[in-house]
Amino acid sequence: SQELSADGKGPGGRSNHLALDDKAGRIQAQLKSDHQCSSLSLGYIGRIDDTAGRKDDRGQGVEVRTDGHGAVRAAKGLLVTTEARPNAQGHITDMGETVARLTAARDLHEGMSDTAQAAKAHEAGDQDAVTQVLKDHNDAIKGKGGKASEGQFPELAEPHLVLASPAGIHSTAGTTTHIASIEHTALSSGGHTSIGAGKSLLASVKEAVRLFAYKAIRLTAATAGIDIVALQDSIKLMAKLDIKLEANRITITAKEEILVNGGSSYTRWNASGIVHGTSGVWREHAATHGFAGPMSLDALYPVLPTAGLTEKRHLLEEHFVLLEHAGGLRLPQQKYRIAFQGGRTIEGMTNDLGETEVVQSMVQQIATVEVLRHAEDGALASYTPFVQTPAAQTHEDNGVVAEQRVHKVGAKAHRTNDDQATSQDKAPIHTSCDPNNWGLRKSQPKVGDAKKWEYPVARAYVEAIKPALRGIDWKNATWPLSDADFKHLNETLKTNIQSALVKTAFGLPVEAMPTMLIPTDVRALELGMNPEDNSLKGSMRSKDWLLVACKGGVVSMIEAAQENDSGLQNRMHEFASTLYHEARHAQQFFWVLAMMQQFPDDYGELPHILRFWEKVQPATIFKLAATTPVPDEPSARTGLKRMVVGMYYWQLTRTAALNKQRPPDKPGFFSDLLPTELPLARKAAYDLLQNVGLGGLSIEVDAMAQGKDGSTGYRTQPWEEDSFACDEVVRRLWGGDPGDLLPAPGFCTKALEFAIRPRYNAAPGEAGHAY
Repeated sequence: SQELSADGKGPGGRSNHLALDDKAGRIQAQLKSDHQCSSLSLGYIGRIDDTAGRKDDRGQGVEVRTDGHGAVRAAKGLLVTTEARPNAQGHITDMGETVARLTAARDLHEGMSDTAQAAKAHEAGDQDAVTQVLKDHNDAIKGKGGKASEGQFPELAEPHLVLASPAGIHSTAGTTTHIASIEHTALSSGGHTSIGAGKSLLASVKEAVRLFAYKAIRLTAATAGIDIVALQDSIKLMAKLDIKLEANRITITAKEEILVNGGSSYTRWNASGIVHGTSGVWREHAATHGFAGPMSLDALYPVLPTAGLTEKRHLLEEHFVLLEHAGGLRLPQQKYRIAFQGGRTIEGMTNDLGETEVVQSMVQQIATVEVLRHAEDGALASYTPFVQTPAAQTHEDNGVVAEQRVHKVGAKAHRTNDDQATSQDKAPIHTSCDPNNWGLRKSQPKVGDAKKWEYPVARAYVEAIKPALRGIDWKNATWPLSDADFKHLNETLKTNIQSALVKTAFGLPVEAMPTMLIPTDVRALELGMNPEDNSLKGSMRSKDWLLVACKGGVVSMIEAAQENDSGLQNRMHEFASTLYHEARHAQQFFWVLAMMQQFPDDYGELPHILRFWEKVQPATIFKLAATTPVPDEPSARTGLKRMVVGMYYWQLTRTAALNKQRPPDKPGFFSDLLPTELPLARKAAYDLLQNVGLGGLSIEVDAMAQGKDGSTGYRTQPWEEDSFACDEVVRRLWGGDPGDLLPAPGFCTKALEFAIRPRYNAAPGEAGHAY
């Protein structure tokens, strides 16, 4: 039949059809409506869409399909099964195999429930109640009675939905699967019940969690810790045989008392003193014995709440404020950990003002405050302040109200730091961290001595590239390099630099790796580089994403090798550290592009910033940076924002200077936006780099923007100072520094210290450029 037209007077464009196809060996029946292509197909299914007849085969069996909604509804129960009934043998709800499996699963549930209850792991009314419900449901599914002669069969006495398969049942969802029961949810498996989760296994239970294993239970955490906490009651550990504890260090603390009782001998520790008792022999062995004056440590108990505390005479409190030390910006939602000598540990996240919770102690002691990483494991900074301020003491700020300035970083508001009282009227104890402690410059506390720091990425780079460079016969090499030497050196640099650039949470995507290039003289000239500039060892060219190992660096090693070995070692470490410096620029540029694109509201005062950078960077890198998530590291994001605004003002200043050198008849670069955008970029740079918060490093932004290579202004550019710091770490490691003398995170190079002095004398230049 054909659909009528809208006015009902003629045929429309769609139809309904019933097709009974009797072709030998391929019979089918098909009922179809063109509305949302809805059809029921039976038999040897072939496509029949119009008057052209059969088209492609689509399978054998039955298909119900539609482009619209579908529903299967059965008021008295529904069986969906892949159990075979050849030639339609049996009645439609015949499910003997299914009932047998459900009964076996119920028996397993019942048996394990009885065993767990006998072991006192479960209580009456727990799992046995679920088992009884399963039995009732199984009975209703199996049913009883029925009259086959009247077409009435026993199964599905209640409207259950039964899914059954002799093989397997599989479900998958593109987003989320939700299973909900008003009463119970039961899982039974004759073998293993296995759960795999890409993130976490989370369970929130209103009453109790009771686990029982007939043989053994094992809890293992591969990389982090295991916490067992009872907030309002006790923890009990019992074993018929032994309880064994093993660790590098075991701390046992109690607020009131510790009692150790073994074989009727005992020791009791409390505030009154220490008492030992035994009915047998007391024997001690020691090389020496010493008894000093009285001493006590903070006990392990929850931090005392200030509300309702009537006696503060002996309570001590400190309030820590976390900040990054470059711009003096406080770090909101920053992870931290505070550990006390007595073993008590506090972990948390700072508030919107960058403040930790108020820490409390009943005794004066040293605390360890750690600023923790977000995007990966480890600490960004570690300090050991003294907890000593009486809780009743408030902070006097002389009535001076500091200007409250806020910068958006990663879509979060970061306050500039000041010395005002904290939100709890305490004196702020400032704890700072290095905003550039990421990627190639990542540092971490040295194992065994947290007061010293290690640079794992830089160390791995040095340990790999040092023997590789030594493996080249520099004494017999010439410029231009032979094919063999060129291949060896290029592969050495590419392998080791890329290996460093992919490490840590801030590792570059493989697609963002800069192309390694050792240009011949001709190629250097094509790139606008002077091959005879012997001071230029390397360069990161962001405009064409090339990491260039320059002739000057290669020739310096060849010439040194022909003189003496010590000179060659110096030239090699200069070459390796310069390329590490330039590789750091690649890392900086990529994440700078990512920051400005992923957090455009952070740069709302700079309306043309994206347009400018899109024009001067390779399109593939610019687009990749837009879609590669910036790791959630608050301090690193603040450091990157400093680079964003500093680089932008510097680039606009350079562009304006270049335009002044162009002939009057030739239009300048970005001449339409410079008049309005340049003052805005200067203000953004001034607000973040020069007018900094307490504890920050002030940079004279005009000198920074106008600074030429080697000048004091050049050395104050945040991205250059960061790269020169990476350079210095590699130089120290190259000499075999075991880590004892490595600089602490956030150190300033000597050239920067000189550059920010009031007297601006020329600082010696360094080889290497980023542009």
